[in-house]
Formats: sequence, C-alpha cells, structure tokens
Amino acid sequence: MASSLGWIKDLGKQWGHHMRRQDAMAGNIKGTMGRIHEEGLDGAAIRSYVDKVPYNEFPSDVRKFHLAFLKLDAHLKSIVFIHFRLNIPHKKKHKKTGKKQQNYYDYLNLALDKITQNMAGF
Repeated sequence: MASSLGWIKDLGKQWGHHMRRQDAMAGNIKGTMGRIHEEGLDGAAIRSYVDKVPYNEFPSDVRKFHLAFLKLDAHLKSIVFIHFRLNIPHKKKHKKTGKKQQNYYDYLNLALDKITQNMAGF
C-alpha cells in the first residue's frame, strides 16, 4: 500500500510547501504553532484551511489535492495537516496527535487514500 501512495505523498509535500508559503505571504505573525496552541489542532487545521482557501495560485495538481483535503473529516485533516504542513521532525509528528507511531501512519495512509479517491472526482 505504501508504495502505491508515493505520488500522493509527493503531492502532499508540494501542498505543504505552498501552504507554508501562503502563510508567509499573508504575513501570518502567529504562525501555525501559535494557532495550534490557541485553537487546538483540529481548530487550527479547519479554520485556517476552510474559512480562507488560498489555493488560487497553486499548480492544478496541488489545487486538486487541496480540494480533496477539504472533503476529509476533521480527524483525518489534522493528520494530513501535521504531516505535510508542519515543519517539525517526523518523530514528533505522531506525538502531536497523541497516537502511537504505527497508528499515526495507518491514519495518514487512510487519509491519503481518501484524498486519492476524492481527487478522482475532479
């Protein structure tokens, strides 16, 4: 399963790069970690990426990833958000969710599978 998700993981990395760039261009002073501290993980992921969708300048494949991401439930959004958007070491990412490392990666793979399915509809 993991090898079949390679292309979507690469697209997720591009999405994370564009999301960080969008925050920098918007002059987001608090930054992602500040929003997580104030709003919790789900709140930061959902508010930041549903209320203001900054995908108009994204390449088309990254835009499709973003639109598919928006269709995920809050729990899976937070996993994708942590994995691709936060610029922290991989070993700390699963701790942000309170999950064991293997469970974190199982949920990440589930989320990426759902994103792939959602993208097929565009």
